Amino acid sequence: MSVDSLLDGKTNLDGFVSTLGPKLGLLHQLKGTPQDAQWHAEGDVHVHTSMVLEALYPLLEQHNVQGDRRKALILAAVLHDIAKPITTRHVDMDGVTRITSPRHADKGRSYLAYKLKSLDVSWNVVDKVLALVGHHHDPKQLVVRNAPSRAYRRLARLCDLELLYLLELADITGRICDDKAQQLEHVEMFREFATEYQWYGNQNPYADVDDMVTAVGTAAQAFVRGEAIRGLESGMITMPAEELARSYGYREAFSHLVVLCGPSGSGKTAWVESNAPDYDVVNLDAIRGELTGDPADQSKNGTVRQVSKERLKESLRAHRNVVWDASNLRRDFRSFPIQLGYDYKAFVTLVVFQTTLDEVLYRNKSRARQVPEKAIQHQLESAEFPYLDEACEVIIAR
Repeated sequence: MSVDSLLDGKTNLDGFVSTLGPKLGLLHQLKGTPQDAQWHAEGDVHVHTSMVLEALYPLLEQHNVQGDRRKALILAAVLHDIAKPITTRHVDMDGVTRITSPRHADKGRSYLAYKLKSLDVSWNVVDKVLALVGHHHDPKQLVVRNAPSRAYRRLARLCDLELLYLLELADITGRICDDKAQQLEHVEMFREFATEYQWYGNQNPYADVDDMVTAVGTAAQAFVRGEAIRGLESGMITMPAEELARSYGYREAFSHLVVLCGPSGSGKTAWVESNAPDYDVVNLDAIRGELTGDPADQSKNGTVRQVSKERLKESLRAHRNVVWDASNLRRDFRSFPIQLGYDYKAFVTLVVFQTTLDEVLYRNKSRARQVPEKAIQHQLESAEFPYLDEACEVIIAR
């Protein structure tokens, strides 16, 4: 059965597991993955996910969700807890053993980012699924934290808030817990706040920023737009026009910092040759080769990091365009050069190579220095797939 035929009807969870399981192996592990009885008295993750899917189908009709949005919402319901089998832990809380699954939304999103490409669905659907899975806890969290309007605006940039509301509504409906009424109230409050702030159903929450950047030269528009959004979401500014004054002193002479993010063999070098041929390049493997004679030698990583940092700072101080060339699959690894770019008032672009294991292994065979297959598998299994707000500009290379 094709994926489209699964999504066109009202397929039960077992149908999805049977069809998608060969590509998404964690689906087979939902059965038997326990959940804490206080929050999920209905049973294991498979039972809960099945109930969520059943709760979602009538919501799709009630809210007239069609096309790719419908497909994405169904897939997100099936996959929203897919990382629980690898994150579930028994922990002691005040002398009581509880079952938790820390960061399963984030880990599930990263797991899916390199696997959904192998399914016969459009990139538009894939992007929506990743956003919904990664952010499916956010609605309640925003309400509980009494988050300001800018938090809703940021989330509207990252995810379709109507679909997120419906997913969370189904997620809570599809469980048995003592505080169900309160959780449903939180989700409804999320929808009310998002509507009041005008981000619910808003396909471009930064239209005012787009209008503002027309006041600056074409070469600086993307830079000023990215900085304005970053400023608004962090609270550094409250109105887009403030960025015009804030960036006046450096928007005519700024570096373009490109930070690459992708496993070995994903095409990073080829991308640089085609898209940034005249940029300075800080390549961590090359620096390892300079220091040790072997680009794969990890014995002097501390020195490699210091040398690479100084070379990056040199390019940024001179306002030269520069590429930070490394795998950067961990969030803390790529946040270092990104933050340095911000410190030097550079326009920071994160280029993310979204590929499958099979594609990477195929390309690896033609490399002069091949990476062991197990090392590549480990890279993808431990990767933290970037979010769209990790840099001024995020480009997904596919």
